[in-house]
Amino acid sequence: RLARSPRFSRPKNGTSTLAYLANEKGFDTHGGCMALCTSNWDTSTSMIVKDSKRVVVEVVQRPGDVGDGTKVQGYEFPGLFLHQLPREC
Repeated sequence: RLARSPRFSRPKNGTSTLAYLANEKGFDTHGGCMALCTSNWDTSTSMIVKDSKRVVVEVVQRPGDVGDGTKVQGYEFPGLFLHQLPREC
């Protein structure tokens, strides 16, 4: 299990959104396809709010495997290959 590049939104009503890159399986090479995930973060306890995890973009094993016809500039979406999220995301 791999997670990296945590980013927090500005707190609002005691909660921030935590965005991060994740891959449940990990990988053998230097990098691989990552999922973009979010969770609600309770600023008073410094913990993730239970059952708030959401996968925004799934890991893509092979372009086109999702089967939804999603294309980027005419190509099937290859997934997210990032080491870090932008500081302000």
